[in-house]
Amino acid sequence: MEHGEWSHSIIADQIERNSRFYAKRQMTFFKSFTDAKWFDPEDKSSILNEIERYLQFSNR
Repeated sequence: MEHGEWSHSIIADQIERNSRFYAKRQMTFFKSFTDAKWFDPEDKSSILNEIERYLQFSNR
């Protein structure tokens, strides 16, 4: 390894570490939305129902 070069394993370890830190910051940020409604991305009917409910409410 020459000066200033990292091995693939060191790079992979850094990416994994930084990804975990980023995910933790995201979770902390999202927890600040106490009134948020969370949906399973596969539950399309609930998501569409909520969007329709919101649009009906906002058009009043």
